Amino acid sequence: MNVDKQFLYNGYLFHEYAENKLYNSAMILYYLDKNRVNEGSLKELIDLNLKTDYSRIKLLLKKKKNIEILEQIIENDNISTEVISRFPIDKIHDKQNFLSLLFYMGLVTKDKDAKTGKVLLKIPNYSIKTMYWEYMEN
Repeated sequence: MNVDKQFLYNGYLFHEYAENKLYNSAMILYYLDKNRVNEGSLKELIDLNLKTDYSRIKLLLKKKKNIEILEQIIENDNISTEVISRFPIDKIHDKQNFLSLLFYMGLVTKDKDAKTGKVLLKIPNYSIKTMYWEYMEN
C-alpha cells in the first residue's frame, strides 16, 4: 500500500487554537509492534481493537439522519459544528450531540475553516476513514 504513513494515524486536534496535530498513541504502538513483528511489512493498517468501535457506531447509526451526517463528513471531508461538553443521553441523536459524541470517541477531530475561522469536525486520519468505509459497505 502506497500511503503516507503519517496520514495513517496522525491528525487529532482537540482545541481549535492548537497549532500541532497529534498522533493516536495506541495506533502508533500498534504500528511499531506490527512493523517489528512483520519485519517492516504491515498486513493490516488498523488495529482490531479500534474496530471494536463498530458496535458503538452501529447503535448510533440506527437513525437515518445520523447516517446522513456521517455520509456528509465522508463526502465533504468535514462538517461545521461546535463541540458541546454536556448533552443528555436521550438526545444523543440530535445533530450537535451526535457529532460531539463522535469527537469524544476520537472518531472525528477539530479543524478550522481557513477562510472563516469556523470550527469544523473532520475525520482525523486514513485509519478512521477506512473504518467508516468498511462499516458503510456492510
